[in-house]
Amino acid sequence: MLKNKSKVLILALTVVLLLSPMAMNGYSVAQKKFVMKVAYPMGITPDHPHYFIGHYLKDRIENLTEGKIEVQLFPQSQLGGDRETTEGVMNGTIEMSWPASGPMALIVPELGVLDLPYIFKDVRHAFRVLDSDFGDELARKCLAKGMRIGGWSLGGVRQIMTTKKPIYNLEDMKGLKIRVMESPTYIEMMKAWGAIPTPIAWTEVYMALSQGVVDGQETGVNAALDMKHFDIIKYVALTSEIISIRPMIISELWWQKLPLNLQEAVLKATGETALLLREKIIEFQGKAIEIAETEYNVTITKPELEPWMKATRAIYPKFAKIVGGQEIIDKCLAVE
Repeated sequence: MLKNKSKVLILALTVVLLLSPMAMNGYSVAQKKFVMKVAYPMGITPDHPHYFIGHYLKDRIENLTEGKIEVQLFPQSQLGGDRETTEGVMNGTIEMSWPASGPMALIVPELGVLDLPYIFKDVRHAFRVLDSDFGDELARKCLAKGMRIGGWSLGGVRQIMTTKKPIYNLEDMKGLKIRVMESPTYIEMMKAWGAIPTPIAWTEVYMALSQGVVDGQETGVNAALDMKHFDIIKYVALTSEIISIRPMIISELWWQKLPLNLQEAVLKATGETALLLREKIIEFQGKAIEIAETEYNVTITKPELEPWMKATRAIYPKFAKIVGGQEIIDKCLAVE
């Protein structure tokens, strides 16, 4: 009789274990550690915000999960550029990244609205847009493509940088070959300014500048400093046309394998990290401009921006259908 009761007890315990959330997700109770590969484009040295942020994220997640998630960091585009890491997150070969929204728009077209020139009044306005219902709507679009938004962060304010001549006004852009991201928005923006857009992967820009393949580039001063572009770049025009957004994206394929408590820990850590990166980038940008000017003898110019804005507003209708309709653009502009 006692023997039969023992068998019944063992059977009952087995059923409970099989029906537990971890078992239903395909993981046994004994499975205690998950690996989280985090890929990002910069930050191989301690003086860059991405270095600090990568290590902060690693420590935060590993502490919150009590070591059940092991975070492996891959800075400086070790696993590919923004486009490759975005696809990796979507396909589940990379667990997390924070790519620029431009290349992401090739997969989630609605994100293209974030890269329309002068769509934001300033950096703080960009944060208000992303932290609103509008940002939640974009996050749902990303989730549908297998990328969960852990937080909206900042890449930097983008400027025009040249190797041969300074840019004082819009007319100075005519005929210049300028490197841009692999994004239709950036290409059309450069055409509107009379320049020749030249899409080149981020990891190949230094070579393109040094060999004269392009006359300059459109990017953030902090990013150019990190990649040693000021060895070649001699002029920076503070045009501030695009406030580059870097969403912290998590692979939904990987996410669904995590127990609920680990999902919550990852979201908490990435949300905190995204907010911290915003402030670090703002701080670093100011320092980067000063370093470019004082240590690299880069000439800084401040063009009158109204002609630049007027020229780029003309491309908005061209992208309305691509980004999901004029309604998407209007929603973004409506956030105060």
